[in-house]
Amino acid sequence: MFFLLFVLSNSSFVSGQDIDPAKVEVQVDSLILLSRQAMEKKAWEEAMEINGRAERLAADELGEHSMSFVKTLLNHGKVHDGLKEYTDAEECYYDAKSHLEEIEALESEEYFRSLLLIAYAKTAQNKFKEGIPFFLEGIQLQRNFQGGDSPDLARSMSNLG
Repeated sequence: MFFLLFVLSNSSFVSGQDIDPAKVEVQVDSLILLSRQAMEKKAWEEAMEINGRAERLAADELGEHSMSFVKTLLNHGKVHDGLKEYTDAEECYYDAKSHLEEIEALESEEYFRSLLLIAYAKTAQNKFKEGIPFFLEGIQLQRNFQGGDSPDLARSMSNLG
């Protein structure tokens, strides 16, 4: 938590002076990590609050078409998923997918993850048929990105079945 306070109180980020995009990306990634740690503890409100800070920082300093902003959208969806708010999670994943399409990042890890997360959210809502195309496309891109012998790919294929 000390790191979070340090990150959020760093005056160069708050004031907007001399912004270094690489440092902002590290800061956003650190906030996402803290949010995930809160999720592991089932501290959903804290996870949502921390991710909200990461989301605002990424949007304000890097723009809504940055990969850092997309990562915050995916994480935001995961918080909703943990709360069993699958419709809200699905919306976050669709937003991430749309941003990735706009910045033409269709070959990125985040893109195939957005597809798989949409599929999982649809499955959680008993929309199995709607999820299948997202699983299939996501798995194909995941295979291209990670290779055919990835444990994550095997897990994704198992979830499709």
